[in-house]
Amino acid sequence: MQLTMNPKDKNQFVEQLKELKHQGYEWIVREDDRYVVLFSLLPKKYTQSDELYGHWWGYSSEDDPRALPAYPVEPANKFVMQLSPNHATKIEDLLAQLENAPLIMTGD
Repeated sequence: MQLTMNPKDKNQFVEQLKELKHQGYEWIVREDDRYVVLFSLLPKKYTQSDELYGHWWGYSSEDDPRALPAYPVEPANKFVMQLSPNHATKIEDLLAQLENAPLIMTGD
């Protein structure tokens, strides 16, 4: 399933996240301001001192049979921009936050 992030439709975004959670994805990370990545296991943030690679998220044990392929999604939208780029967030927690918060639309 391709996850399209429509910034004007929170309900569709929530339903798509629920479907991916049902498929086994449990964690979401904000890679930068362009995209987010979903993981089935708690991901680790790797860093490298050169500017070419900088940092990236990945599994600490890619051989774990529960590790689904990382699921990058671009573009990130305002529903995920509050996520920290420094630690992973449980999809369950993000869903609870999105479902309980009123949607405030701002002008484009």
